[in-house]
Amino acid sequence: MILILVIPIFGQTELSFRQLSVNDGLSQNSVVSVTQDSDGFLWIATQEGLNRFDGREFKVFNKKFADITQESHLQLGKVFADSKNRIWIIPETSVPELLDPLKNEFIPIKGINAANSLHEDLNGNIWIGTFSGQLFIWNESIQSPEMIWTDPAREILDISDFDGQHLL
Repeated sequence: MILILVIPIFGQTELSFRQLSVNDGLSQNSVVSVTQDSDGFLWIATQEGLNRFDGREFKVFNKKFADITQESHLQLGKVFADSKNRIWIIPETSVPELLDPLKNEFIPIKGINAANSLHEDLNGNIWIGTFSGQLFIWNESIQSPEMIWTDPAREILDISDFDGQHLL
């Protein structure tokens, strides 16, 4: 189940919420990851599908997302909208995928397995980290990932900006 917050534009302090569930077309009530693209679509990842919500109805993509939360291991699927309005996902296969908007289908990114994290830095670069200790940057000119660091003894669990020049 997901709640949507609506804030009026006119500076009023009144807030309203709308609850979305399987009764509205959501593929499952337990949500793993959420993002919003610049067109206003909400992208909602669940264990039973990727849902695109336009404010009225859902379109469900046949993509399932991991939701493993154990004391010794955390693996959650991801959906991410970047600043170029591209939709990236890490489904339960752990192979990242990118939406082809012309075909309206997701294309697996070759050469990356065990992906766990997606991040866009302050310069608009897309970074992908893996459980197998690999860090990739998306090369825009060739539309392909490039591995820039690897240490199989480490897992990359998350990526974030440390300052304007370094990732953490």
